[in-house]
Amino acid sequence: MGASIIPLTLGLDAMRQLLFAGSHPALLPARVELAFLVVLALFFLLLARRLLQQMEYLARREGRLSLRF
Repeated sequence: MGASIIPLTLGLDAMRQLLFAGSHPALLPARVELAFLVVLALFFLLLARRLLQQMEYLARREGRLSLRF
């Protein structure tokens, strides 16, 4: 159940449930897994946006887009 944090686990289990109904015990019902996938997608999109804004801010402040050693 702890592996359900990884989106790939939820997606594969949901696809398996939808393709092979009743062949194996599921982690969660398919609708719950799909809802978690939507929530995780929104979370990762917001996180990516925030990190991109932070990178843009640093690039403007430093005046360059790459690291110099």
